[in-house]
Amino acid sequence: MQNSYLIPANSKRSMLILSLFAPIDLMILGAGSAISLIMIMAMSSQTKTVMDIMFMLMPVIVCAAMVIPVPNHRNLWQLTVHVYSYLMSVRQYAWKGWCFSHGGSKKQR
Repeated sequence: MQNSYLIPANSKRSMLILSLFAPIDLMILGAGSAISLIMIMAMSSQTKTVMDIMFMLMPVIVCAAMVIPVPNHRNLWQLTVHVYSYLMSVRQYAWKGWCFSHGGSKKQR
């Protein structure tokens, strides 16, 4: 068993921050937090209802939901990217059924 290497099962997770987040995830969460903080500072004197507070916290809530770890997938951001790229890709399906003719229409006898 010389010159054989064992790759640990969690080698991919060791490249993530806190074994959960990629740098882009923290940037997305930071941007949502910054937008919410700016909204809170700009509208703090005008806050009157719970709906106003929810509106101001919506960017950080959406961003946190996108980067939260999901079992069997790294996070919802990556899942969203994969679903979007799958749905937006152009797919053509060639149908060859029992009535398909390669040479065009056949002459009738």
